[in-house]
Amino acid sequence: ATYTQSGLAAEMTRLARQASMVGDPHDEVARQFVEASARRIDAGLIAEALTTSLSYTADAAVSITEDTVVNASELWEDELDDENGVALLIVRSETRKAMRLLKDSTGRSLYVNGDVDGGGMKKTLDRFAGYPVICSNRLTRASGVNTSLLCRRGAMAAWYNQDPLGDVERDILARTELTALWLDHVEHLYLRPQGGTGTKEGVIKFTTAQA
Repeated sequence: ATYTQSGLAAEMTRLARQASMVGDPHDEVARQFVEASARRIDAGLIAEALTTSLSYTADAAVSITEDTVVNASELWEDELDDENGVALLIVRSETRKAMRLLKDSTGRSLYVNGDVDGGGMKKTLDRFAGYPVICSNRLTRASGVNTSLLCRRGAMAAWYNQDPLGDVERDILARTELTALWLDHVEHLYLRPQGGTGTKEGVIKFTTAQA
């Protein structure tokens, strides 16, 4: 696996550090670092997932359908139904839109929205073809063709240092402080899902035509 070091730096003036009524700049740097780290690991996992050798290409003129997802998932053959079942379907926003527009013969949507709590936060993920769905435009798109991912449980892992590395430099003449935080991380696609008994990778990528 590839070891990566990612960082975020911020320069703060002495006035900013004294103006506590608008928030501690150190707290804001920490908040942005946590958010940036999560995004960086997410991007690394998707990049690793796209290296899978399991690939399915739908008809160039066909948008996504339940049949497309089923046909792609069958690349796992008899390993599809073991204890490491499908945990996630990841699609771009254009693909999600096409999924949400699909209806059955009675006019009911084939795309099922997840439950939402009173605060507007989702308690469960949306579902399509029986699989949980999340949307990420980090997936590739080229000439109206979108890439989607099917992921089994235990297919991938991300490791990172729990306590970030930090450096602080002060410029006493400019009265500023430069703070830099570093994240050491590794994203990895297993040759077979952790805890499973199969021999195939736990990620399938497939392409569909999307407007």
